[in-house]
Amino acid sequence: MRQSMIFMVPKFTGAAYFTATEKGAKEAVAELKGKGVAIDFLYTGPSVANTDEQIRIIDDLVAQKPDAIIIAPNHADALVPVAKKAKTSGIKVIAYDADVADPTARQWFVNQGTFTLAGQLSSTWWPNRPGRAHASPS
Repeated sequence: MRQSMIFMVPKFTGAAYFTATEKGAKEAVAELKGKGVAIDFLYTGPSVANTDEQIRIIDDLVAQKPDAIIIAPNHADALVPVAKKAKTSGIKVIAYDADVADPTARQWFVNQGTFTLAGQLSSTWWPNRPGRAHASPS
């Protein structure tokens, strides 16, 4: 059985959110390996939010011809060319946390919510937020 290669590149390493996504990805890989799926997984990225460094890292990973690359773009526009390069090379491109500016540069976008849902929540929560003094009807 051929081993699949999956690479994950966060905006930057070390932040609690990206550490949690790394942990979740590694748990999913372990679960799949437990079911006999052969996967080589690598989590890597810049140590600070640096778009040029993130692009360089992704470009280097694309040259290794993985099956999939999961990216959290630092800059929506700047990452389009390297995402398109990966996709046209036959690599599945998944954006998470933030999307690339051109959705045709990736196959999927995964986020913890949508802008519509966030707006709906904000419009219902904000007027009724804790600690807000409510005006009495006149």
